[in-house]
Amino acid sequence: MWLKAIQLRKKCCHPSCHALVPFRAKRFLRHSQGLDPSSSAPLLWMHNIQPLQIIWPSGQTTKLEAIEASHDSEGLLCKRANYVLVRRISSNDDGRRLIAAPLLSRSLQFKSVAFENHLNYIHAAERSLGPADAIGLAALLSSPILNRYFRTVGGTTQVNASELLGIPLPPLRVIKAAGSRIQSMKNASLEAQIEVVHEKLLENGLLSSLNVDLDL
Repeated sequence: MWLKAIQLRKKCCHPSCHALVPFRAKRFLRHSQGLDPSSSAPLLWMHNIQPLQIIWPSGQTTKLEAIEASHDSEGLLCKRANYVLVRRISSNDDGRRLIAAPLLSRSLQFKSVAFENHLNYIHAAERSLGPADAIGLAALLSSPILNRYFRTVGGTTQVNASELLGIPLPPLRVIKAAGSRIQSMKNASLEAQIEVVHEKLLENGLLSSLNVDLDL
C-alpha cells in the first residue's frame, strides 16, 4: 500500500549533485591508501554506495577513491557532516531504483569529503542533518514503498536530484523516530531497518496496511 496524506518537506532536506567529474579533476585524485587526513579526503563513487551501507575504501584498483584537500580543490569538496547518499543510476539487475546509504560525520576522520557526480547527496537546507535524520531517511528511501513509488513516476534507471525533491516524505519527526530506533539496534540488517520504517509509518497513521513485499 502507498503512503497517504503525506506533506512534502522540502525544507527538511535538500538533494544535490556535485560537480566533481573525475576526468576534469584528474590532477587532484589520489589512491586511498596511507592518506593524510589534513591534506586529503575520501572520494565516494557509485560503487561505494550499497543499500544502507557505505564501503570505503572498496579495494577497487580501477578507481581512485581519494582527493587532495587544498585551496585549489576546495570547490570540489563538501564539509564533514551527515548526509544521505543516493546513486544517480541503477541497473535492472539491482532490483531497486533507489540505492541509498547514510554517511555520518562521526565515521569520518577527515575534515571534508567528495562525491563523484554520479551520486546525489542529501543534506539539510537550513540546519544540520542529525544522525537519526540521516539514518531514518536512508532507510525510508530504501523501503519497497518509495521504490515502488519511484518506479511508477519514473520510467528510467536514472535518479536525479529534482526527482528526489518530488518524493513524498512523512514529517521529520517520523523519519527521526525511525532513525533513532535503528541506531539503538546492533548491526541491524537491511530488512530489519526497513521493518522499523514501516512500523513507524503505521504508528503515525501514514500506512493503511503493511501488505508490502519486504524482499525488494
